[in-house]
Amino acid sequence: MDTFDDFAAFEKAKHKEFFLPYYQENGWVLLQDNLGKNTDWDVKIFKDGHDYTIDEKARRKEYNDFLVEIVQDLNSGSKGWLFKKKDYYFYASWTNAEDKEPTSFYVVDALRLRDFVIGNWKDLIPKMEISEKGWGTTLFVKVFWQDLIFTKIAKKII
Repeated sequence: MDTFDDFAAFEKAKHKEFFLPYYQENGWVLLQDNLGKNTDWDVKIFKDGHDYTIDEKARRKEYNDFLVEIVQDLNSGSKGWLFKKKDYYFYASWTNAEDKEPTSFYVVDALRLRDFVIGNWKDLIPKMEISEKGWGTTLFVKVFWQDLIFTKIAKKII
């Protein structure tokens, strides 16, 4: 079973192997790299006269849903990453962890996602779960990719 440290190590490896080259290949200038720090976002990039803050998510297999962290730790009341300031989530999955390129890659609008969860929280309650795997006792909700794409909250790149 994967531990929190395993997940963090995988994200750090894919940050260097995939995400950083991806930014450069697409003409984005890396302004700040916060990966591994306790901040609201992982990187700040610049393109076309605008700064964007990105929270990177890297997973070792394909999932048909996006786990949205509402409360990071129920014991301390620490808010989940849903309520931390950022512009986008870049979510990539690898069916073979050794591959450089992911098997899927989604861009998720952070503000639209937060508005969707807040606006539909009553309908999402049955989908909410609690996990002890991360940092603390985490409350999260599963939102299907097809719903995020249909509502234009997410776009599938790969």
